[in-house]
Amino acid sequence: MIEVELSPEEIEVGKAIAVARRTSAIDLGRKHRYGATDASVDMDKETRGVLGEVACCKWLGVYWPNFGLVVGDVDCGVCEVRAVSKASHCLILHDRDDDNEAHVLAVVGPLPLVHLAGWIVGRAGKRLKNWSDPQKSNRHAYFVPPADLRPMEELPLYLAAKEEAAA
Repeated sequence: MIEVELSPEEIEVGKAIAVARRTSAIDLGRKHRYGATDASVDMDKETRGVLGEVACCKWLGVYWPNFGLVVGDVDCGVCEVRAVSKASHCLILHDRDDDNEAHVLAVVGPLPLVHLAGWIVGRAGKRLKNWSDPQKSNRHAYFVPPADLRPMEELPLYLAAKEEAAA
């Protein structure tokens, strides 16, 4: 697990972007994906997600492209990030998540710390054994346990190989 310490400025900018994203979604009348309700998607979750992206980009040494509000772009430009509040929580994948994209699990907090727990390629995480609905809310997804994730140290090698193959 990689520990990333965010600066006070990174945290404040992250919080501001989270507010902007949430406000924009409300203004545009966007519906939540995968059946979430307004009550289940709060500002803490939005902020956690943004700070996970910031930490992942910081560790990878790449520019964080999501200062804008573009829906559908890859979180870090090179990989997706799923942020959680506890190290025991799983990385969640959905059918529409890119099978060839790397997905990173970021455990946010206590701030200023973010722990990058590991990563997995979409198709590797979308296994029947991971298909579940733990909240019994008819919102099935793939829940990949942290123990099944690849070490973060391998991610730059995967991303470099992927970039080379695309060239």
